Amino acid sequence: MASLIAPYTNAMRLGMGFNSYTQELCCNDSVVKANKKPAGEADLTVQDQAVATGDAVESGTMVIPAKAPGETSQIVTWTAKFVDRISEVTDSMNIKGSLAIKFNSIGGQASGSFLDSTKFKTSDLNYFIQVRVVNQRLMAEDVDRFNPIPNTEPGNFNSLYGDSFISGWIEGGEFNAIVSVKLKDNTKEFGVEGKVAAEISMGAFEGKASVEGGVKKNDALKEAETTISVTWSGGGDITPEGIEDWSLENLKKAAVGFPDKVATNPVRTHAILTKYTALRSFHEASNKGSPLDYENAGVYTSALLDAYMDYKGLWTQVQLASWNVDNAKASLAAKESTAELQAYAQEARDHFKAASSSNGFELVEGEKKKVHKALPPNACEPYSASLFGLDKARRDCRYEMIKIVSEVDAVAKDPQVAIDPSRTWQYLSPTVFRMLLPTVTIITEPKVEEPKQLPPPEVPRKALPAPEDIEAKEKEAEEAKAKLDAALKELEAAEQRALPTRPNSRIWIAGIHYGGKAIDSTTVYDRIYDCASKGSRFPVNNDWFEGDPWPGVPKTCAIYYQVDGKGPLRCASGREGTELALSI
Repeated sequence: MASLIAPYTNAMRLGMGFNSYTQELCCNDSVVKANKKPAGEADLTVQDQAVATGDAVESGTMVIPAKAPGETSQIVTWTAKFVDRISEVTDSMNIKGSLAIKFNSIGGQASGSFLDSTKFKTSDLNYFIQVRVVNQRLMAEDVDRFNPIPNTEPGNFNSLYGDSFISGWIEGGEFNAIVSVKLKDNTKEFGVEGKVAAEISMGAFEGKASVEGGVKKNDALKEAETTISVTWSGGGDITPEGIEDWSLENLKKAAVGFPDKVATNPVRTHAILTKYTALRSFHEASNKGSPLDYENAGVYTSALLDAYMDYKGLWTQVQLASWNVDNAKASLAAKESTAELQAYAQEARDHFKAASSSNGFELVEGEKKKVHKALPPNACEPYSASLFGLDKARRDCRYEMIKIVSEVDAVAKDPQVAIDPSRTWQYLSPTVFRMLLPTVTIITEPKVEEPKQLPPPEVPRKALPAPEDIEAKEKEAEEAKAKLDAALKELEAAEQRALPTRPNSRIWIAGIHYGGKAIDSTTVYDRIYDCASKGSRFPVNNDWFEGDPWPGVPKTCAIYYQVDGKGPLRCASGREGTELALSI
């Protein structure tokens, strides 16, 4: 009897119909016992109990025998690897890509919702750890009578019953963790890979650690931004005693000790699914319809999930770029349209036109095939380097995500869509969409250097008198001290002395900087003196300051001045495009 598994939820019941592609629950009591009574917990029997050999069943799996009579032996399967695609994680957790897309999160309400897709896509390294423990498999073998609902249309079979039913449970526990590392220096990625793998190597299970590199590059890992996401079912509280935060060392301790925790605190982790076609009673029933076969849809759906998550990351990037441009923190440069891109766009338009005029069918290799309605393609034209262009890119990005969701629905209704070689233009590749976005450059404005203050003049000190002529030397010292005091007083008076000012003006301008350049034009000085005397404002732009020292970069003006020839220097500053006035 062919069987599959799906993550367990509290809403599941024995004999309930289940769609293995969308992982949606269907009609309850779709399969019952031979006496037509619903299945119950009493119908479960233990199957596939792990034998107490202690030997590895397969690579990454081993059997832990019972430690005492009456205890349960366990099958432990572990995974520890670097992953590049989110679909690798969902496949390991038995979460279908269709469910992740429809819920817009990894697993929706299932156990995989711990994964932050944005953090995953923006990290340089992602290390996935999984420990799956099976204490026992419970099967309801006597639940084998297909129970169709009378007077239903055969075409509604999939929505009513799905393609399989729940025939048992797996009890044990499952531990999943993602370690995401964002490096400051991408050139050290290889060394950090080895360090992460060495820190959390599953050597306690494998008996060895096959890791090279990373030992000499600890500093790169210390400087990196590391995010650890953990979820588990079964085992109760598995966190090491006295530990509040997750670290690589604590993560390894928790993973290694997880099977012992599950031995005493198991839970139901998965539902066992059996296809209707494995039931004799299903083939004997009449007016039942036919279940859909999703065996070949998994690869295509994983590709849809990866594309959907890529678009989700692109949407976030466009949103961030819009904020930076709107706050003058970034500049944009539009991409150029190429002949290859134009040909690509024309091919997409031709395909859409043919699909729209096919009346629901098209001729493929001499055969008439049903066509699922296609959505309008992207224009494949580079977006303009402006906020309007970014807004259009954000809307188009959302529309491409809608297309992917629509494609999941199409596969759910007709699994043959997943293996149709002519179905290639249902959505724009995220790689091509990324080529259409304008280049974003973060603006780093240079600091304006303030005028340097000259150090006070050094007063020469005379040598101390010789001991043999103390009185004469003391007198000379007193005279020197008097001269020094007079010099200091003269220096203090010089500092308080009024600086020269322009005729008929209360201010004296010490210096003007615009965009990091010192302005020495007398015309600019005269204009500012005139505005200051009238109390009027003047613009901060290239025309007023007679030049553009930083083309294409927003600039700042700084004017250092003194009022009435005394007191400290004041500074008036303003950004390009605004107006400025000197306060008196």
